[in-house]
Amino acid sequence: MKQVTINIPENMYGFFMELIQKLGLEKVENEIVDIPDWQKREVISRMESTSPEEYLTWEEIENRLENGL
Repeated sequence: MKQVTINIPENMYGFFMELIQKLGLEKVENEIVDIPDWQKREVISRMESTSPEEYLTWEEIENRLENGL
């Protein structure tokens, strides 16, 4: 089964939801995804092995991406 995520303008939300109901489609909001324990441990390990001085702000990351690292 294919899954689609869309953004609906506020002023069209009511119309869109009515359409979804009439078509008999499902609406899933904020689906919770289980993160495997091994992945959680890996993230914690990486956080512990990195000093705050090495952190980048979101703006720094965007600049690096825009400038080809």
